[in-house]
This record gives sequence, C-alpha cells and structure tokens, in this order.
Amino acid sequence: MGKYINSVLLPDEEIKHNAVYTKLDNPIRILLIPVFGLGLILLYFSDKTRELACTNKRIIAKEGWISRNTVDYPLGKIENIEVYQGLIGRIFGFGSIQVTGTGGTVMLFKGVKKPEEFKQKLNEMRY
Repeated sequence: MGKYINSVLLPDEEIKHNAVYTKLDNPIRILLIPVFGLGLILLYFSDKTRELACTNKRIIAKEGWISRNTVDYPLGKIENIEVYQGLIGRIFGFGSIQVTGTGGTVMLFKGVKKPEEFKQKLNEMRY
C-alpha cells in the first residue's frame, strides 16, 4: 500500500482492496530497457508512483511523482464500472478499469493487475 493512500484515510475509513499495477501496460517502457537502461528507470518509477485502492467509503488513486494527479471519488456516486482487456492483457492478467460517476465523470485506470477482481471488490462495496 502506498504512502499517499495511507495519508488521506479518514478516521473511520479502512482499505478494502488495493489494486496492483503491472509493468507490462506500456510496451514503450519494455522496448526502452536495452537503450541505456532507460526503460528500467521508467519501469521502477512507474511502479512507485501509482496507487489505487477502494475503501469502505471511496476510491482513492494517485499517479505521478513530479506532477501528481489524484482521484478521490465517493462510492455512492459511482454509476458504472467497466473493464477493458486486450489480448496481451488477457494473457498476462492486466487491463484498464473505467469508472463512470454521476454527471458523466469518467476515471480511467490503466495497467491494473486482475482488473475483474478490483471491479468485483468495488461492486461489493457499492451494494
């Protein structure tokens, strides 16, 4: 679990499920490994700078290190959850999760390992 998510938890809030990101979601990173180790550096930082969790009250996500994007969305405002997996994602067990909220708010989380499991946990918390 990441430092950011722990730092924003409310007193009566608990994490129900942590998503794990894959390093295989962006083939450019993989292709850059032989190029002076640049790919290894990108793989390391991409793993360390992304967090996604579902609590008993909301979805919390953070991406980025130098510039940061955060999501804090109440479970009661979620209307739809979709999982997208291509062929490579199906083989290696990762995909994207798209959460649509009230008012048409769309949040996309790419490169999540076991996306169906995260969707199931999120639905359990919603209903």
